[in-house]
Amino acid sequence: MTVPALRARAPAALALGAMLALTCALYLPALSGPLLLDDYAVIAPLLRQDAFDSSWQELLFTATGPFGRPLAQASFIANALAGGDDLRAWKAVNLSLHCAIGMALYALIVALGRGTDMALQRARALAVCVAAIWLIHPLHVSTVMYTVQRMTQLATLFSVLGMLLYARGRMAPSRHGRPAILCAFFVCTPLAALAKETGLLLPYLLAALELTVFSRGEWPRPPWLKLVFVLGAGLPALLAMVYLVSEPARYLLRAYAIRDFTPLERVLTEARVLVGYLAWIVLPSNRALGFFHDDVRISHALFGEWDTAGAMLALAVLAGAAWWWRRRAPLAAFGVAVFFIGHALESSVFGLELAFEHRNYLPSAGIILALAGVAAALPPRAALASAAGVIILFSAVTAARTSTWGDAGRLYQSFVAASPASPRARMLLAEWYAVQGAFDAALAVEDGVPGPLPALHRLRVLCARDGVADADAGQVLAAVAATPVLEEVAVDTLTWLTEAAEQGDCALPGAALAAALDTALTRPLRVTRRYRLAIAAARLRYSQGQQADARARLERAAALAPHDPFPWYLAAEWAIDAGEHAAAARLLDEAARRDTRRRYSAMDAALRALLAP
Repeated sequence: MTVPALRARAPAALALGAMLALTCALYLPALSGPLLLDDYAVIAPLLRQDAFDSSWQELLFTATGPFGRPLAQASFIANALAGGDDLRAWKAVNLSLHCAIGMALYALIVALGRGTDMALQRARALAVCVAAIWLIHPLHVSTVMYTVQRMTQLATLFSVLGMLLYARGRMAPSRHGRPAILCAFFVCTPLAALAKETGLLLPYLLAALELTVFSRGEWPRPPWLKLVFVLGAGLPALLAMVYLVSEPARYLLRAYAIRDFTPLERVLTEARVLVGYLAWIVLPSNRALGFFHDDVRISHALFGEWDTAGAMLALAVLAGAAWWWRRRAPLAAFGVAVFFIGHALESSVFGLELAFEHRNYLPSAGIILALAGVAAALPPRAALASAAGVIILFSAVTAARTSTWGDAGRLYQSFVAASPASPRARMLLAEWYAVQGAFDAALAVEDGVPGPLPALHRLRVLCARDGVADADAGQVLAAVAATPVLEEVAVDTLTWLTEAAEQGDCALPGAALAAALDTALTRPLRVTRRYRLAIAAARLRYSQGQQADARARLERAAALAPHDPFPWYLAAEWAIDAGEHAAAARLLDEAARRDTRRRYSAMDAALRALLAP
């Protein structure tokens, strides 16, 4: 590269470097934050001493998503091996990825600017502004510092790199650009999808690029490109449709068994959620941004609910305007397309929770690009002043937010402040108070919150404080048993209460607790939680002197986890207690056969010692 070229690039490089440094400085206070939600299912198991006793397949492929997300899981394993339980190191990796995506986004916008005949210096200025605003946007704190969402980050990184490769491939001579385009489709897409399934949307982002930035005559389409789109986008979409339609009850509708809304209600509600996302992107505030958004009102009909109809109309107008102006304002049109395509999976018919901030990690870049593309039409000084004002404002909001994310107590309090009607937010804060020994504060947080879930958690706090539940425990457990959909946090709380009652740490109405467990086991649950619940139910029945019922439930647990030897060891212990030594010996042999990793060797030795003459 020549000296003049280096000098021309220096201002943009310095500006981008300054924004990366600012981003790191803003996020440093948040690195000491706690684990949250799915962190406990994905990250916490890797921090146990026996974490690597499992086979490599069990370690690398998780139950999260149909592909198992092995690429993201491999990064978590590397963190566990290198940094152990130092969560700051885990979150620092997320921050590094965030900065890497910002740099890739800068390179992409420069390429797209050149693709629309924008002057190089102007394209670099636009790219710095878009990348800077995206890097310091307050909305992304709950993605970068929510450790498990490295899945979203890796999928976003490979998606942005794929778009960059495609853009550069399209602007190169046909023969020279073909490898980059093929790599975008058939290398970056699988890598993104193996981090998170939203990576499967990359081919459609490339199609949006083709229909906006590269739709003009100066970028003639090579004859082979249509076949690439058929193989890279059309054929996977057709296969996915056949896959879902072949057994919709299994692949599409099963997820709704644990939801309190139907597929139609979800689609209607998501229109309002998407409009809310747009508001978060354009005008973020700490009062609006929290973490839990389980208090979203469900839309039941299009007609008769003005806000639902209005949201759908607004989204249709936005999409229509982008299509209408795709040739006159290709960057703005492409940005709007990124927003809609980025939400095509998580904000459509699939039975996921209704709203999460991390779903905007890539889509927000599209809206920022669209607005920046419009602002670029202003006089240079006005455009620069606008960008500087947004960066200063967003930096202040992000600084306030990251300082909160670094302290667990303040973080949980902020969740409640942002979503006061969220049962999960209140339960999390109450649990934190209880762990600190501030039981009265924990009870005050959940006081008056309607629904069986907060009431169930209140029993847990009372058990921890007094060793006995209040007189309403039977009614609470009956209400839980009558709930058609049990959230996983309710199952975890019910399991904790059962173990406390079985061990004599809390006095609970045994019959009501046993009935609640039996009903919970009939609800749609993940296998891992159903297994834990079945074990707890078996042990509770055994402590109540109902040996036959206990063994029946233990057999159910063993069927749920055929490779886990623990139910067999527990059955052997019960057989020894009953004096059935021959049966106990057979059960121990079966348990040892299943314990290929020798995780229960101490238990095996202790039980065999009891059998020794």
